[in-house]
Amino acid sequence: MTERPTLYLDIDGVINAIPDEPAPTGYSMHLIDGYVIHFHDEIVAMVARLAECYDIVWFTLWNQRAAPLIGPHVGLQNAPHLHTSWQLGMQTMVTQGHSEAAIDFVLYAKTPLLKDGVALDARWIWIDDSHGRGDHNYLTREGFDPANFRLLRTDRRVGLTWPDVERAVAWIPELGSVTEGMDLGTVGYERPGTTAGRSEPV
Repeated sequence: MTERPTLYLDIDGVINAIPDEPAPTGYSMHLIDGYVIHFHDEIVAMVARLAECYDIVWFTLWNQRAAPLIGPHVGLQNAPHLHTSWQLGMQTMVTQGHSEAAIDFVLYAKTPLLKDGVALDARWIWIDDSHGRGDHNYLTREGFDPANFRLLRTDRRVGLTWPDVERAVAWIPELGSVTEGMDLGTVGYERPGTTAGRSEPV
């Protein structure tokens, strides 16, 4: 295949770290649209490395505000966005027959909306701080081939790291095939901020 894969990129907990204490060493603190934002000192270089290999699309509740507000700080001011919405996500899942009481609030804001903007045969990865096995299973049930996509979860307290970037780049030749590392038998769903500095493929 010659087409570049797509990277769907979250902001809060990924580009914007959410540390336990404000302004830790290695991060700069900014006030953007009324929100305190923490950028890793090397976030521009990390995003640039990902952009060498992927077409990057914002996938965040910042929606159309991502490119003009966050984009200039990381070199993605011209990146498109894939729309996210708690209401549309919930509506989608209810329409599919899920009861509201059974819908995980982390799952429905984004995951059900992927089919609206992503072809089932496309190759892509999604970097976020709050997805997991439940999202992977849902996407597979909805017709996405697990060979073609990967979910990479960050620790929201530190955001994107160089090991995350290296893992994402290493996945490129694997997209389109099922690998041993995709065994989900022991991968659990965890809330944001519980990955203790690790990113996990799910």
